[in-house]
Amino acid sequence: MKIVNETQQELYYGTTYPGGGDCGTIEVDGIGDFPSYDNLPTLSVGVSPAGPDNQLFTITVPETKEGDQVEMAIVFE
Repeated sequence: MKIVNETQQELYYGTTYPGGGDCGTIEVDGIGDFPSYDNLPTLSVGVSPAGPDNQLFTITVPETKEGDQVEMAIVFE
């Protein structure tokens, strides 16, 4: 399993699964590769911005124009 951070902020993740759990961070545009998570009966993943003051994910758009859109993705593969 992979956790892909396509946000503009470092990502904190926490996982729980039968018999264990893990946590850590994934840098901007980074990929966390977790082969030990493959073939589990269940896996829960929680994510938030990393850092002591980050309570929400944010995107900064330096200049907007008509038709622009904001996208943020955290991908679980």
